[in-house]
Amino acid sequence: MHLETLKVFCDVVETRSFSTAASQNFVTQSAVSQQIRTLEDRYGRRLLERTRGNVQLTPAGEILYQVSKEIVQRYQDMEGAPPGAGQRDRGHGAVATVHSIVSTSCRRRSSAT
Repeated sequence: MHLETLKVFCDVVETRSFSTAASQNFVTQSAVSQQIRTLEDRYGRRLLERTRGNVQLTPAGEILYQVSKEIVQRYQDMEGAPPGAGQRDRGHGAVATVHSIVSTSCRRRSSAT
């Protein structure tokens, strides 16, 4: 499955229009219909009820819409973030200790038990 398909599905739901979703995604209305049909075939359920001039979600469509919306939003957030944002600084650090202190402390603990 392609991210673009999920975005088109979300756009159809939000605009309640295949033609508006097509325009927003720079594809034909036929391509939008085919993408929706592909999703419906993949999940074996009708996702949208189409009536003249109106598009409504089925219960299965509502579930897919909520998940798709989150996936698309997370992808858009990731694409908009500056490179390296959210990553920890990968600099080097060092930890030092004096051998005699560590050895003495370890021996005391082990003899106490």
